Amino acid sequence: MTRQRGFTLIELVIVIAIVAILVAIAVPAYQDYVVRGRRTEAMTGLADLQLRQEQFRTNNPSYSLASPAFPVPTSTFYTFSIPTATATSYVVRAAATAAQRADTDCPQFEIGFNAGVTIRRPSPDTNNCWRR
Repeated sequence: MTRQRGFTLIELVIVIAIVAILVAIAVPAYQDYVVRGRRTEAMTGLADLQLRQEQFRTNNPSYSLASPAFPVPTSTFYTFSIPTATATSYVVRAAATAAQRADTDCPQFEIGFNAGVTIRRPSPDTNNCWRR
């Protein structure tokens, strides 16, 4: 009597079900990880803008709005802007675009500077947006 080798249909269905459950758990967790990982791009761009604002201010009577002489960083996942800039204050902003809009906890980052005080928004940072 010869013995057949291979998987039965039931064994194959069980393996497929286990793989499907693992994928159903892993894919959303991975996507969340990727979205949170892209926040670093916003923080890096804002830090660059903040540094360039301070460099600009050392040679000029006020901070700068975005212009050809003072370009803002470009990014695939964030739009950077400078909504306000005066002699003593500025605000730099990174707003999520494209696939990063899935980051509903932290759709926008801001660094505000006013008379020597720096404020990061969202504030309070209840969703740990600024945590790396």
